[in-house]
Amino acid sequence: MAYLVTTLGLKSEAELGMILPHEHIFANFQTGADHQANADDVVAAMLPEVERAKAAGVTALADATAVGGARRADILKAVSEAADFPILAATGIFKEPFKADWVRERGEDRLVDWMMAELENGIEDTGGRAGWIKLSAGDDGLTDAEQILLRAAARAGRATGAAIGSHTVTGRVARQQLDVIEMAGYTADRFIWIHTKLKYRFNWALPVVLSPHDPNILYVAGNVVFRTKNEGQRWEVISPDLTRADVTKMMPSGGPVTRVDSSADQYGNISSMAESPFERGVIWVGTNDGLVQVTRDDGQTWQNVTPPGFPEWCLSQVEPSCHAAGTAYVAASNHYLDDYTPYIFKTVDYGRPGRGLTRASRRDILSVSCAKTRPAPACCTPGQRQASISRSTMARAGNHSKRTCPSHRFTTSRSKMPTWWWRRTGAACGFSMTSRRCDS
Repeated sequence: MAYLVTTLGLKSEAELGMILPHEHIFANFQTGADHQANADDVVAAMLPEVERAKAAGVTALADATAVGGARRADILKAVSEAADFPILAATGIFKEPFKADWVRERGEDRLVDWMMAELENGIEDTGGRAGWIKLSAGDDGLTDAEQILLRAAARAGRATGAAIGSHTVTGRVARQQLDVIEMAGYTADRFIWIHTKLKYRFNWALPVVLSPHDPNILYVAGNVVFRTKNEGQRWEVISPDLTRADVTKMMPSGGPVTRVDSSADQYGNISSMAESPFERGVIWVGTNDGLVQVTRDDGQTWQNVTPPGFPEWCLSQVEPSCHAAGTAYVAASNHYLDDYTPYIFKTVDYGRPGRGLTRASRRDILSVSCAKTRPAPACCTPGQRQASISRSTMARAGNHSKRTCPSHRFTTSRSKMPTWWWRRTGAACGFSMTSRRCDS
């Protein structure tokens, strides 16, 4: 039977329920050490918080503070015993200059011995054993010291069965870490990738929007919305992360030769943004993972107004009306999942349940964008991608609309063929840019 090593001894799966996987009971990341802290003071401050967690159904937590974060195993044990609450303490080294100093002073073999001693015998003179190994890595790639620490952790983890967790932001570095630990004989399924997202993520065609109300205001969107009022000398973030931020959809793509590790090629960024020309401070956002968000107070608060029936992982484009307050049009492209159904929605009340527009009803037309034309309030122009194929020749598709609008949006004609083919060979197929017009 498997057990967790905690400050209250070994705990089996049957004894535990919900476990918080990454918490800090006590830490000091600024100085990396805090020997003056009084355990009684920390217990007084943290005991109410631990009791709240217990009342919510939490049965244990993993404390992620290692050497370099002011780890105090005696304080963890004191809080644990006062609350009768098991805590998993960590061995390992978290930050510089501790990583480089410890590697230089001890070397890989002595680091293995140190980690195993804390995992099997106890941390310092507290009598409490470490329950896992905590490391970290920089965003630019593994340093020599980090590789040595990782190999030492893999050897200690292989000998004791301990899991390894690492504060690693980028997928490229996480893959490097997996390569190192696997070469050292450790298994990838015991490696925990912590803080698995970039702070800011941008689309290839990131939205850059001038305010229609003030030529001095410029918006740029990544996974959050940035705003400058002084030609880029100073930027402010005026939104939280407006995407799903699902880290499982942010892994590098491609193969070992053509690996792509860029947020521009992953889900989790904003694909469209527009400020209402009718109302100042009303900003609409569509994401490439199927969300629609709006603020009505210049970014102070945001509401998720994704319409019912919206594909979960679609590319969403949003266009506010220039004729009516609260009105906006949203088009969704779900072609990444080989779904070529046109999804077009309209709202007249800032995203409260609206009605879908179904003019583009042909299943072989892919809705890409939806532009609200200025001359005619009743006219919506959906962008379309459509073409037919005859053997190896790409033929331009006909225009299936029966009536026209005063304005149009340029879109790309293409064949309805498998997504993988389109992605790999589309740029070389000689697609033509064709004007599309449709009725309202």
